[in-house]
Amino acid sequence: MSDPAIDAIRQARHQISRACGNDPARLIEHYRQMQNAFAGRIIRGPDADATQQGVAPDGAAEQVALTTRY
Repeated sequence: MSDPAIDAIRQARHQISRACGNDPARLIEHYRQMQNAFAGRIIRGPDADATQQGVAPDGAAEQVALTTRY
């Protein structure tokens, strides 16, 4: 059973990868540029200072939520 939202995300990721020539280095650079371009949309959790220093609180993985502002 497929989820339309997940299918749309996968399709977009495949398109981005193709646009980068399926080159991992170009893909990483693309995502870094996008991250910088939309830096104001990132909302960091209460433990952001610890996770930004590479120390995850209570052993948890860093969690960064992206907001949608349209």
